Amino acid sequence: MAGHGTDIILGGNAEFMARLKLREMLMPRVVRPGDGGFISVKKPPPMKTWKVKESLFPCKLSLEIINLADEAVQLAVKSWGLRSLTELEAEERLSYCCEKGPVQDEVIAKLRHDFLEIVKEYTLRLVAKI
Repeated sequence: MAGHGTDIILGGNAEFMARLKLREMLMPRVVRPGDGGFISVKKPPPMKTWKVKESLFPCKLSLEIINLADEAVQLAVKSWGLRSLTELEAEERLSYCCEKGPVQDEVIAKLRHDFLEIVKEYTLRLVAKI
């Protein structure tokens, strides 16, 4: 029922895909290995990658956007620590990056800026497909 509060997204959701891409870059760098449960002494759990199938994304990001996002991830690692967060803590911080509310934290602000740049690039590609 168009016009009654229902949004139909044609071709994909750029914000969701941008969040997945940023998550794919951020999580392996800030999440503590083995977080999330029992760790066997004999056999360590496999490393989680957070990789998403490339075919999900409407395009490959430009080198400029990849470098921009990588700078933000490096800032997060420098500020939060390499593999220092639980998965839940990292997911929470990623959520703040992808929201629209005011933010005081420099790292979250940088990640949000770069998230929005990824959204722009994906949006342009999605609109071109329609």
